[in-house]
Amino acid sequence: MLINEEGVELGAATAEEMVRHQVLLLEHENEEAWRAATKARADVQALVDINARLNSQIGELHLQLRQVQSRLMMEVNLHKPMFSTWGGAADKASRGRSVPVYPEL
Repeated sequence: MLINEEGVELGAATAEEMVRHQVLLLEHENEEAWRAATKARADVQALVDINARLNSQIGELHLQLRQVQSRLMMEVNLHKPMFSTWGGAADKASRGRSVPVYPEL
């Protein structure tokens, strides 16, 4: 029986077939790299959006904190015990009303 071995060379591919196969592999790698790059861009954009939202929330929380601190200071100043500028403790009768800083002449 005669077997045509022309072009087969004992199962080895020709140089042209190897180049075509290498081109096909490179095309598939290129497509996969583009898909990965597109997904990475989308992921980065999502992270940028999340960061922007978090920064705006931080700004809002800082504003709320300053407002609460301001209210707290007003409450503390409103209800803090009165004191005498002459070094003595304020009497109990004057705690409910405002006491002048300097005594009346």
